[in-house]
Amino acid sequence: MAVIRRAFVTALLIGLAACSNLPPQNKQPLPDWQLHQQQLQTLQQWHLNGKLAFRSPAESGSASLRWQQQQQQYQMRLSGIFGIGTTYIEGNDQQVTLRQGDEQLVAANSQQLTGDLLGVPLSVEDLTYWARGIPTPSGTITAQSHDPQGLLSQLEQDGWQLAFSRYRQSGQWLLPGKIDGQKGELSFKLVIKRWEFE
Repeated sequence: MAVIRRAFVTALLIGLAACSNLPPQNKQPLPDWQLHQQQLQTLQQWHLNGKLAFRSPAESGSASLRWQQQQQQYQMRLSGIFGIGTTYIEGNDQQVTLRQGDEQLVAANSQQLTGDLLGVPLSVEDLTYWARGIPTPSGTITAQSHDPQGLLSQLEQDGWQLAFSRYRQSGQWLLPGKIDGQKGELSFKLVIKRWEFE
């Protein structure tokens, strides 16, 4: 009986040692960073649920975020911002509209509206790329680095210092779950809880 018990314990320890050497799931290196970017650029329709926090010298706060993207058209619903009702930001590459209760503001770009609302002039157009874990193609990249898997971990673009983390598989896509951005005294944090795809 003691011999059988010893053999079982030995086999169990060998099995555990073998398991500890297995690579973590979803940690295979990307075959090609350029190909990964090109594939993610084809992802242009989604629903995203998360939380957006922001800080500027004048304002700070957070809001629950529901974001619907269809090609160049987007609608962002911010709930709980400044303890008031729901705020909607709708736009495309031509015009952006902000609705809050009975009030409505229209601007040529999202940076103007988010600057007025949050004190942090965020470009929704840039966020559509950063949320996918890739740089904005039209922006100026000062520096970038990748994690051991080959995914974007740090990016300096157009004055923003960005950190990407919590990558996970969502459908066929490998996407970040958290993006931190800082530009001087301005900062934002986007935490993505769930993606839904058409």
